[in-house]
Amino acid sequence: MVGKLVLLNLPIGNPEDLTLRVFRALNEGRCFFCEDTRTLKAFFSHHKIDFANKSFISYHDHSDDRRLELFNEILQKEHIIYYLSDAGSPIISDPAYPLIQYCLEKGIEIDSYSGISSVINALELAGLPPHPFSFYGFFPRDATKRGKTMEKLKKFQGTIVLFESPHRLEETMKFLSQEFPDSEFSLVKEASKKFQNVYRFLGKDWETMQTTVDGRGEFVILFYHKSDEGEYNKDFTEQANKVIQTKAKTKEVAKLLSMILNETPQDIYKKLI
Repeated sequence: MVGKLVLLNLPIGNPEDLTLRVFRALNEGRCFFCEDTRTLKAFFSHHKIDFANKSFISYHDHSDDRRLELFNEILQKEHIIYYLSDAGSPIISDPAYPLIQYCLEKGIEIDSYSGISSVINALELAGLPPHPFSFYGFFPRDATKRGKTMEKLKKFQGTIVLFESPHRLEETMKFLSQEFPDSEFSLVKEASKKFQNVYRFLGKDWETMQTTVDGRGEFVILFYHKSDEGEYNKDFTEQANKVIQTKAKTKEVAKLLSMILNETPQDIYKKLI
């Protein structure tokens, strides 16, 4: 297949956070697939970019396979198509992933012109340990999905990053603060915009902190979680006992686990026997 898809990263709030490389592509490009054509045209107008001879085709979460077929038809003529979401990265909680999968299946080249990231920006502002971190997108509304997500979160040790809309912030924070009362939280509000603010507190203090939080605007929730070492050790102990049952020597297993769990071989040996 001939042609290339180029992902363009737009500012997450402040329109001045636009790289020169992306600005040049917006000026020189001819065909743009985008999340919302009206939003993109308004962005062009803000930066005084003439779009009279450019084409804009919508591609969003509800687009079907016919849009992919149209993408392929246009690509054969234009050879390069740019894709943009309304803000930030086209794949971070935005709709470009199916388009990327389609390009990979068809052997179409993919490139990305990077820019500001809401996830990294929030990590920089949060004041929490940045390594490791795990991004989970928007917290699930469905109770079953929420339960499965919680299982994953509790096993992870590090900083967890979530998106949340203003009308669900109170409900989500009440749930998370009860599940992680001893975790350090940071709420990053309206990152890069005029009313940017960061709230830092412990989970158990959310009820008191809540009265000071202005819930208007977009939020990134971050919190640092230390996994339950007891459960961690329990999982390893159960697995080790399975290894012993296959004739491995208990002392050798204890030595191996001591290197992983940072405990003495003697203490682990006692647990295993």
